Amino acid sequence: MRKLAIFSFAFAAAAAAYVWLLPRPLALLLSAALALSVLLLRLSGKDRLRAVRIGALGVALALLWCRGYEALRIAPLRSYVGLQRAVTLTVSDYPEARDDGFRVEARLGHGRVMLYLRGEDCTLRPGDRVSLAAEVKGVSGADGTDNLSFQAREISLLVFPKGELSVQQAERLPVWAYPKAAAHALREVISDIFPQDTAGFARALVTGDKSQMDFAERNRLAITGISHTVAVSGLHVSLLVGVLMALCLRRRRLAAAVAIPCMLLFAAMLGFSPSVTRAVVMETMLLLAPLLNRENDPPTALGFALLVLLLANPWAIASLSLQLSFLSIAGISCFNLPLGRRIGALLQPTTRVGGALWRFVAASCSTTLSAIVFTTPVVALRLGTLSLVAPLTNLLTLQIVSVGFCGAILSALLGLICRPLGAALAWLDAWPLRWVQRVAELLSRLPYAAVYTNSRYICLWLAAAYLGFGVYLFLRWRNKPRSLRALAALTALTLLIAVAFGALPETQSAGATVFDVGQGQCILLSAGERRYLVDCGGDDGAQNGEDVARSLLTQGIRTIDALILTHYDSDHTCGTAQLLQRVTVACIYAPAEADDANNQAELLLLAQEYGIAFHFVTEDERLALTGGALQLYAPTGSGADNDGLAVLLSVDTYDILITGDMDLKAEHRLLETHALPDIEVLVAGHHGSKYATGEELLTALRPETVLISVGENSYGHPTQETLDRIAAIGAAVYRTDQVGNISVSR
Repeated sequence: MRKLAIFSFAFAAAAAAYVWLLPRPLALLLSAALALSVLLLRLSGKDRLRAVRIGALGVALALLWCRGYEALRIAPLRSYVGLQRAVTLTVSDYPEARDDGFRVEARLGHGRVMLYLRGEDCTLRPGDRVSLAAEVKGVSGADGTDNLSFQAREISLLVFPKGELSVQQAERLPVWAYPKAAAHALREVISDIFPQDTAGFARALVTGDKSQMDFAERNRLAITGISHTVAVSGLHVSLLVGVLMALCLRRRRLAAAVAIPCMLLFAAMLGFSPSVTRAVVMETMLLLAPLLNRENDPPTALGFALLVLLLANPWAIASLSLQLSFLSIAGISCFNLPLGRRIGALLQPTTRVGGALWRFVAASCSTTLSAIVFTTPVVALRLGTLSLVAPLTNLLTLQIVSVGFCGAILSALLGLICRPLGAALAWLDAWPLRWVQRVAELLSRLPYAAVYTNSRYICLWLAAAYLGFGVYLFLRWRNKPRSLRALAALTALTLLIAVAFGALPETQSAGATVFDVGQGQCILLSAGERRYLVDCGGDDGAQNGEDVARSLLTQGIRTIDALILTHYDSDHTCGTAQLLQRVTVACIYAPAEADDANNQAELLLLAQEYGIAFHFVTEDERLALTGGALQLYAPTGSGADNDGLAVLLSVDTYDILITGDMDLKAEHRLLETHALPDIEVLVAGHHGSKYATGEELLTALRPETVLISVGENSYGHPTQETLDRIAAIGAAVYRTDQVGNISVSR
């Protein structure tokens, strides 16, 4: 009986319940009840209940461990939340570049925090002490729930400076920071020696640092199902061990003596991320098993690795990388061999070369398919994506990625010794990396390379597919075998049906969807078969553009009749580049004058790159719309007073008005120069600023509903003053920061 495996998986299940579900007092009561039940079962002396006893013990100890960890490690830091005070931090890693500056991990006492810094340069390094007056926030979101992605990394506080920093640089690098320094040196040398088009990919492949990969490239990897190649997962540890074993000529003792310290160093360089730590523990057990005259047992090794991670931090159970790493290995352990045999039996090539090639294809397909058996529901739930081309992409790139990874490590190590020699090897290694990039680029362009779970058809298919798979396994267990081919064919057929239904564009009545893009704006206007998008921005830039594109594609919308930009502020335009990569836009309408000339120039270049007509709106224009019209009102001011376009959708007596970031003066000019109808829906100006959506506009238009596109911000949007003005006319208010995407129609 696998006692350690049973205990470990029960411990993990209890940790997951504690983190996500259980009220804290109930957890302690449950722990005590289970401890008592373990004692009673032990006194019963029945061997058949041993597994139950071990599982119950694992659950009881896990609940107690989680409670103690929370009380001793997390609770003391929560006392800092909401305070502005002087703090002294010890920097524990190198700064990570962001769009608005840098962020760097640091220690406050015995806890870990994330320090956010603005500016164009940051010279902090591990060991430096930073004293500052700061605003300290918890890692809870706007709804009060914990941001588990931070907690999974043991980060409990976010620190924002409120003045100058006083930095005391460390005289020498602390010993504990040597692995971080080694990782930093590898990242720097890779950036220097690799060609520019592959440097970011190589850097991510070796160290997991994706900061030099643009969003579009990362998104292509996600669409094609090979994001794991740049996540530094167990795959990379396995490749590292394989290379070291080859260098040790397969001598077990020598390989263990060399590989185990190298794995530990590699894991330390990457901050002992869950997927890497899992691989290190399992590979170590695999290397030591024959030396200790023990048989390696994958479930026991997997369970022990999970136990090690959760003892260090129970909240690591919420880490997506941990979940995907363990579930992929579990799938491979359960299904790889039988699936490989069945796929291999589908064809019987008559030549030696054909047989070898087919065995390679069968092995690659079985590994990929078995790895995604358990990970697919998690990816669908957490990321909302289901890659349909993942098996093909992995078949075409998996071995090449292995070559590229080994070449990148050797290039970097050689580059540390002699830059020219490292650069020469990096030039050669760039070609397999380019192959992976090119395959991902081409396959991501396929119309249905990936589908998304915001489609109800895909959700229904996914549920039905796993129900069928479960029934198949159950019938096999009852010695009533069923054909795997029939199940695969039925699954593929129902997937095609689900995709086909999702691809059918719906003919809609007049309406609008205000997408939840955080502190920004993006609105879809629909009537009949016409689709217009007003603005495409947000506080996550390209990610917002991708989210909007996925929503459109899920609705079967692959072409937008026009993109209308009310003005050029980045929170209204920053997702445009990513949107254009994914959806066809017939033309763009925008104001002629711009406060941000750089944004305007970039948008003009984008339109030229994609062959999209770019129209400057200098006077009012009327666009075609089924059963009505879409009116574009040209800016009523000039220069600094130019507040952009206003957009009015009118179908019969149903009207929706969008004013962009118009202020009170611009709203007054709009009313003065145009005869606007009473409207049903108003999108509040400037995200609910007190300088927009004024009493004059509200009184004149009498909207029944006001929609506010807003996210977490430091401006106080929407202001109470604006909300009071809206309440005074009796209009209903809906906000994207409270309800997500908002759809209205007549």
